[in-house]
Amino acid sequence: MAFRAPLHRFHIVIGEAGLHRTVSDSAVMAAQLVHLFSDLDRPNLRLGVIPLYCCHDADGAC
Repeated sequence: MAFRAPLHRFHIVIGEAGLHRTVSDSAVMAAQLVHLFSDLDRPNLRLGVIPLYCCHDADGAC
């Protein structure tokens, strides 16, 4: 995987809605999640999930 380069940092951000969307059968979906989470123990890789209902205002006042 390209995320193995030790000198680079990778921040992956996905929307929660993407986790709920079904794009294939359950076996494929499970394999995609396993693949997504398999390298998260690396210090140069971070995953963020934007909640389905979150405030998008710059000042945080929603």
